[in-house]
Amino acid sequence: MRASALGLAVGLTFWFGSLGIATAVNCEQVRRYLATGRSAEDVAESMVVDLSEVKKCAEAGAAAGATPTPATGQPKP
Repeated sequence: MRASALGLAVGLTFWFGSLGIATAVNCEQVRRYLATGRSAEDVAESMVVDLSEVKKCAEAGAAAGATPTPATGQPKP
């Protein structure tokens, strides 16, 4: 009984704690991963970010025309 109550308390602590954490998405890194041919879903999973954030970064990069090349990571001229 005590073990399950402790487990519940720990689980709720992590769950409530994760709600308040805002992680900044590194859009440059997202675009680099996408330039290598990875899918948006794969990038979201590997970077542990929301798929919508990956799509926002991809759209912002496409609008700015700054798609990095896979080999150098520098924007295409």
